[in-house]
Amino acid sequence: MALRHFLDNPIDYKATEFGHVSVDVHTHRYASLFKSENASKEIAAAANAMKGKEVVFYLPDEDSKEDKAYDSFTWMVKRSHRPKRGVTTFFFNAELISIITAVKSDFTKFLIGDAGELSSGHSMRLYESIKQWSNRRNSVSFSVQWMIDRYCLPKSYERMSDFRRRFLKPSVEDIAKKTDINLRYTEEKRNSEMFINFEWDSVIRDKSTQVIEEELSPLEQAIVIHSKLVAKENVTQKELQVLKVNLTAFSLSGGMLCEEAIKALTAL
Repeated sequence: MALRHFLDNPIDYKATEFGHVSVDVHTHRYASLFKSENASKEIAAAANAMKGKEVVFYLPDEDSKEDKAYDSFTWMVKRSHRPKRGVTTFFFNAELISIITAVKSDFTKFLIGDAGELSSGHSMRLYESIKQWSNRRNSVSFSVQWMIDRYCLPKSYERMSDFRRRFLKPSVEDIAKKTDINLRYTEEKRNSEMFINFEWDSVIRDKSTQVIEEELSPLEQAIVIHSKLVAKENVTQKELQVLKVNLTAFSLSGGMLCEEAIKALTAL
């Protein structure tokens, strides 16, 4: 909900006071929406769960041989819980919010479902890395060793034949077939190190409105269903029930309901 507000109302983080933007969550509205008798405590728990949560942007082009380059942003810089007043205020990192809104929700769409149809965790991790660059360019290079370390791949993948057969080719094919980018790659050896040069074009695909696959975890189901609501796609009553049952897990994972989700759940 808060993120949707920021997407609709972009901010200039350099012009914000103290580098943060705030969102108030009112106890009475939360209690009414979620039929909760412990709204204040649940909101406080959600605020506490956000403590220390980070978004990390890896910058492989700036890696050294010994160390990885990255930018790390915490979601929140402060949280204020005022039970007597019936309000909890989340103070979000303005620079991170500015980055997210600048890419016109691409990053947010990934977090809540653009990768939902990918068939493996490896595909999702590669897609995540590509999407961090997609708003600024249409190509990027990652070293094979960087990907092995970043995605926690088995040591056997250090053999290029295994890396190519078990990770690279199936992941690229999966992403090209099921997501919003048509991904391709070439291999390049620089000195003694292998690099994969990725290139892509944006594509528009028809979204499926089928019920979420049962092999997804309850939280993953809730995230994908919520992404469909954000995209204003058709959602079944069964899917809404799945989202409702898993709202606590969704909130504690950092998820925030969009206005479409609030309306749909209220109408149940």
